[in-house]
Amino acid sequence: AIMASSITILTAKGKELIQRNYREASSSRNVREIFKQRVLEAHDESDLKPIFQDGTCNYCFIRHGDLYFIATVTMNANVAVIMAFLYKLLAVFKEYFKSVEEESVKDNFVLIYELLDEMMDNGYPQATEPKILKEFINQSEANVVVRPKAIPTAVTGQTPWRSEGIV
Repeated sequence: AIMASSITILTAKGKELIQRNYREASSSRNVREIFKQRVLEAHDESDLKPIFQDGTCNYCFIRHGDLYFIATVTMNANVAVIMAFLYKLLAVFKEYFKSVEEESVKDNFVLIYELLDEMMDNGYPQATEPKILKEFINQSEANVVVRPKAIPTAVTGQTPWRSEGIV
C-alpha cells in the first residue's frame, strides 16, 4: 500500500506552515518535535538521510530553500513513491506560485490545501499533473479558486467513445 499519513511543510526553524492529516498520523506537534529533534537540530548535516524511522512512523522529506516538505507513513509503504510525490508536489507548487518560499506558502495556504486534497485522496497519490490540476483548480488574480462546471475526463476516467447513460 502506498499511503501517507500526513503532509507537513515546515520552515528551517521548525515553524509549521501547512499540516494535512490523511490517516491516524501522529499529531502535528509530534511530527514537528520529532522532525526538529532528528533533522533541524542535527550536528552534522552530511549525516542526514531523507528517510528515517521513529518508532512505527517513517518520515520522508525533501528540502527546498528554507522549507521542508515532510510526509509521514505509519504503515509499510513504498517510500520511493512517497518521495516522488513530494517532488511532484513541489513542482506543482512552482507551477502555481512560480517561487516556493515561506511567504508564497503563507499567501496561498487556501490554494495549497485545495491542491493537497486533489493530489492525494485519503493518503493515496491521485492527480499530480499540473496541466490537469489547472483545469479544475484555477488561481485568479485575487487568489480565488474557481471551478468549472465539468470535471476533466483525465480525472474521472470517463471513456469518450461510450454512449451516454451506460454505467
